[in-house]
Formats: sequence, C-alpha cells, structure tokens
Amino acid sequence: MFKRKHSFKPSKYIGRLEKYLEEYSSSEEVSTETQEGVTKELATIRAALYGEPDKEPDPDVVETVVSMLIDPESELLFNLFQYFTRFDVDTRSDFARIVSCVMRHKGTLDPVKYVLHRPEILKILIDAYDLDSNSALTAGLILRDCLKSERISKHVLDTYLEKLFEQTQVRSFDIGSDAFATLKTLLTQHKRTLSTYLTANYDDFFAKYRQLLLSENYVTRRQSVKLLAEMLLDQANFALMKKYIADADNLKLMMKLLIDPNKSIQFEAFHVFKVFVANPKKSESEGVMSILTKNKDKMIAYLSDFQNDRDGQDDQFKDEKQLLIRELKRL
Repeated sequence: MFKRKHSFKPSKYIGRLEKYLEEYSSSEEVSTETQEGVTKELATIRAALYGEPDKEPDPDVVETVVSMLIDPESELLFNLFQYFTRFDVDTRSDFARIVSCVMRHKGTLDPVKYVLHRPEILKILIDAYDLDSNSALTAGLILRDCLKSERISKHVLDTYLEKLFEQTQVRSFDIGSDAFATLKTLLTQHKRTLSTYLTANYDDFFAKYRQLLLSENYVTRRQSVKLLAEMLLDQANFALMKKYIADADNLKLMMKLLIDPNKSIQFEAFHVFKVFVANPKKSESEGVMSILTKNKDKMIAYLSDFQNDRDGQDDQFKDEKQLLIRELKRL
C-alpha cells in the first residue's frame, strides 16, 4: 500500500476517522457508510503500525500515528474505546491490535499516562465483560496489554479487583475464562505491586478469593486453586504463603478440595495442601496442627491411593505424595 517513504499521511486518515466517530457520538444507529469508513480507516492505521507482508512499518510514521492517538488534547483514542463494542468483529480486532502497538510504543508521549489520565477507559474495558462474548474477548485482549504496565495494574487492583472476581463466575464459559485470564495476569504480572497490595488487603482479598475456590462452576474452582498454588509457591510471596498456611480455615478448605469429585481439582488442591503438611514450622499454628493430627490416619490412607495412575507418568508427584505420608506419620 505504501510504495514511497512517507507516502502515508497520518493526519489524513486520523482526520477522516474523527469525522466518522462524530456520528457514533450523536446517534445510536450509524449509517452503513460510517461503519464501513471506520473499518477502512482502522485497517489502514493498523497496517501503518504493523507494516505489510512485504514491507516493514516506517518508524517515523509509527511515532507520528501513536503520538496523534495519545495526544493529551485529542479525544480520538478515548472515543474509540467508548464505541468499539459497536464495531463488527474484524474492526474490533484491528482496534485491539492498534491499542497493543500503542501500549508497547516507547516514544515522545507516554501511553500509560494517557490511560491513567482517562480512567474511564479501564472501566469501559472491565464493563465489557458484562456484554456479549465478542466485546468481552476484545476487551480482555486490550486489558491484558494494558496490565503490562505496573502503574495500570496497581490502579486495577485498587479499583476493579472485586468486579473481576465477579466476572470470572458468569454463566458464559468464554467470558468467564477470559475474565479469569485477565485476573491471572493481574495477580502474577507484577509481583512487587501484588505483594504490597496483599499486605494491605490480605483479609479482604482472601475472603473474596475463597468464593472462587468454592464456586459451583468447576472450571472456576480448578483455575482458582491452580492460581492459588502458583501464587503461594512463588518466592516473591513467601510472607504471604507463611500467613496463609498458618490459618486452619485455609487448611480445611484445601482438604475439602482435595476430595472434590473432579480429579483435576483434587490434583491442583494437592499442590496447596502439600505446603501445609511440609511446612517445617507448622507446629507454631495450633489450629493447623490439631487438624493434621486428628485426621492423619485418614489422610495417610487417602494419599496412599491418591491418583496412583499419575505415579508412572509424574515422578515428582509420586515423590511428593511419599514425602507427605512420611510427614504425617511423624505427627
């Protein structure tokens, strides 16, 4: 499309796109011409940012386009966020790719500052999970790109974590799974930010997280217990792990999940349960020790037959089971 250097004139396409969006702001129903115009201009801008199959993007053009999109005086990108749920699937895809490029770009203007200066953008993306599947999945892609910024992650943790918890439990499998993917990104991407947040909000966070672990949706239960194990076993969350495994109620919950009807959930719960048993300082928690001691014979019998079909395929799992049995026998 671009045969000569600088043949692409960003202001021309940006200007036309702004005119088309004026109709979106003034009417719930827009003309076919306007819809097609937005589709065409976004496709052209996406091509300018990513290049063509036989042509790399021009760095000067990329810098110009990104700067125009996140110009503090311009409402263009903000308006695209406002109206993207009304675009067709392909147009939404182009919009998501444009935002991805913008968020990664290191140039004159800061895209993170642009988003945080207009926090309504993050609300629009979070609220899109309450809409149709196509809107939700596009919003999820954009959100996870935004969450690569530690500053944006902190804002979402402080403002929208409870909403994300709710959205992982919607009836739609596609939307719930995508919301959980966003939640996982939020809870694993920036460890320092998460550690600070959990230190200040431990009780409230785990009260809400417990609802995920007890969800009637087995996919939510499995994903949440797997994510919990990942968080607790991360060295960056050592202080969090010590506090979590000193709580007898948390042990009771893991023992309940360890006998869940679903074998995948049992397996994921095992990786949290083992931390309670293998903890060399478990005797410091009277409640945890009392539960383990009273139930040790039942747990030894259960673990002896626990998912033995995995033993021949997973030597680490087999060794960990034997370790837990030895630890329980010592009680």
